[in-house]
Amino acid sequence: VSAGWQRSDGYTRNAAGGRNSDFDALKAFWYGRHAFARRDLAWQAGVSRKDFGSSTFYSAAYDDQFEHTLKTFASVRSEGAGALHFTPALYWNHGEDRFELFRGAPEKYPFNYHKTHVAGLNLNFRVDSRLGQTAFGAEARHERIASTNLGEALAQPRGVYVRGLSRTAYNLFLEHRLTLGRLSAAAGLTTVYNTGNREGVRLFPGVDANFRLSDALRLYASYNTSYRMPTFTELYYSVGGHRADPNLKAEKLRAVEAGVKYAGRGIRAFAAAYYNRGYDLIDWVKDMAAGDDAPWTSVNHTQVGTLGEEVSLRLTPPELLLRPGFFLRSLSLGYSHQSQDRVPDPRLRSIYSLEYIRHKVVVQAGFRFWENLALDLSWRYVDRFTGSDLLTPYALLDAKLSYDFPALNLYLRANNLLNRTWFDFGDIPQPGRWLILGAAFRLPL
Repeated sequence: VSAGWQRSDGYTRNAAGGRNSDFDALKAFWYGRHAFARRDLAWQAGVSRKDFGSSTFYSAAYDDQFEHTLKTFASVRSEGAGALHFTPALYWNHGEDRFELFRGAPEKYPFNYHKTHVAGLNLNFRVDSRLGQTAFGAEARHERIASTNLGEALAQPRGVYVRGLSRTAYNLFLEHRLTLGRLSAAAGLTTVYNTGNREGVRLFPGVDANFRLSDALRLYASYNTSYRMPTFTELYYSVGGHRADPNLKAEKLRAVEAGVKYAGRGIRAFAAAYYNRGYDLIDWVKDMAAGDDAPWTSVNHTQVGTLGEEVSLRLTPPELLLRPGFFLRSLSLGYSHQSQDRVPDPRLRSIYSLEYIRHKVVVQAGFRFWENLALDLSWRYVDRFTGSDLLTPYALLDAKLSYDFPALNLYLRANNLLNRTWFDFGDIPQPGRWLILGAAFRLPL
C-alpha cells in the first residue's frame, strides 16, 4: 500500500494576479498477491485526484485555465505453471475531467466535463518446446466517453453529458522465439481491428535478433510495426482556439533499430541507431500566416521519417573498484540526436510530430557520504527543432539530498537549481528554482 500528497501555489500568476500554475494532488495505490497450489493471483487498484492551474497550456489567448481530474483503476492477473502457460488478465480504468477555460467562472464560458471508461481482457498463452518458445493470445479493449463537447450527440443525454462515443479494439498475436548457440531471434504478427477505424483489419509484423559476442557484449537489431488510434480529444476537441477533425486516420509506424550493449562489472554501455517511418502521424498545427486568432487544427501528416542515434554509459564505482563503501555510487552519461526528412512549412507551427528534441545530453551522479546520507545530481541540455522563438536550447541542474531513518526518508529536492529561464510546449514559461521538502514513511502492515 502506498499513498502520496503534493501541493504548490505555483510559480506564475495570470494577468489579474491570480494563481494559474498551482496544484493539489493526492494518490493511493494497493497491490496484492497470493500463491495457490498451481497458480498465482495478483491484483492492484489505485486512485488519483489532481486540481491544477493549466495557465495557457490549451490556448495562449487565455491565461486562467484550470483542470480537475479524478482517475481510478483496478486489474487482476493470474499466472499458472505447466506445459501450456496460461495468463489471463482483466483491467478497468475510469477517468473524470473538468476543464475551466476561465477558472471558477462558468458564466464566461461553460465548463467542459468528460467521463471515460476503459475495460479490457487479455488471454495470453505460452508453450515451451525444443523448437523454442511460442506465445499467442488475444485482447479485447472497450473505450467509452461521455462529454459536454467530445463525441457525437447522444440519443439519451445525462445531465451535462450530451455527447459521447464508444469503440472496441480486438487484437490477436502470435510470436515464436528460438535460440541457436549465441544467436536468439523472434518473429511475431499482430492482427488489429478497431470498430472506430475505417481501415478494417490491419496486420503488424515484427522481428528482432540478438547475437552474443561474449558474456558481456552483444549486438541486436529489430524491425517492428505499430499503430495508434486518435484520441477522443484529437477527434472532437473544437473549443478554446482548437478545431478537431473527426475523420482522422490511425497513425502507423515502421521502426528499424540496431545497436550494441555491454554489461560488465561496474560498467553498462549502450549505443544504437534507429529509423522510424511514420504514416498519417497525428498532430496539431497552426497557420501563423492567418494571424494570432487562427485555430490549432488536428491533422494527419502523410509521411515523416526520423533518424536517431543514442549512446549511454553508466559506471558503478563501488562495483568497478571492488570498494563497497566508495562515496561515488554511480555516474552516468547519455546523448541522443534526432533529425527528420520532412522540412515543415515555415508558416505552420506544430505541437508534436514536426517539433522534436534534436540534441539531448544527460549527466547524472549519485553520492553517499555516510551510510544514511545521499546526494543525487542531474544535469541535462535540451535543444529542440521548433518554429517558436521562445523554445531555445536550455540546460538545467537538479539535485536531491536525502537521509534514511529505519522507517522514514527525509529529502530536499531542488529543481532548476541555477534558476534558468526556459519554456516548454505552448510557449509556456517553466518554473525557476523550485525547492521541495518531503518525507516518505514506511509503515509495517
